[in-house]
Amino acid sequence: MARKQNKLDQIDFRILEEIQENGRVSNVELSKKIHLSPAPCLERVRKLENQGHIQGYSGRISPATALLGIQVLVEISLEHNGADVYDDFHAYIIPHEEVDAIYQIAGDFDYIVKIRTHDMTSFRNFLWQVLAIAPGVKSTRSHVVMETIYERNTLSLKYLKDSIA
Repeated sequence: MARKQNKLDQIDFRILEEIQENGRVSNVELSKKIHLSPAPCLERVRKLENQGHIQGYSGRISPATALLGIQVLVEISLEHNGADVYDDFHAYIIPHEEVDAIYQIAGDFDYIVKIRTHDMTSFRNFLWQVLAIAPGVKSTRSHVVMETIYERNTLSLKYLKDSIA
């Protein structure tokens, strides 16, 4: 759905910064932090939502809590024998709950798919029962993540801030 993207100002930037830091912040608390009365603050938040700048609010659950202790990055190369090969692959792979992210990339392969499973047996089953029979898949190469050293949970707003200044 295409949304009109209006130019953001310093107040919009501060709202985005605060909401990204704490998506559960109340409108009253947010309005105090950005020095704006509650009604105009809420109006701006709704405008930012409608324009697609705020895509949603969510809670982050620990993968360990969800019993998803294994994370694997899978390189996937597709057979390039038709225009629909990408669409068919997307339609097939996206519904699987083990799929955490799909990145189409440039390089020696077509995708990196981030998989989260309970254990190596679960991953092996996913690999052979799902990925190995996925439409258009020519080859896969898996990289098991041993430890996540750093993972950013917020987006950098540096370039947005620079464009407003």
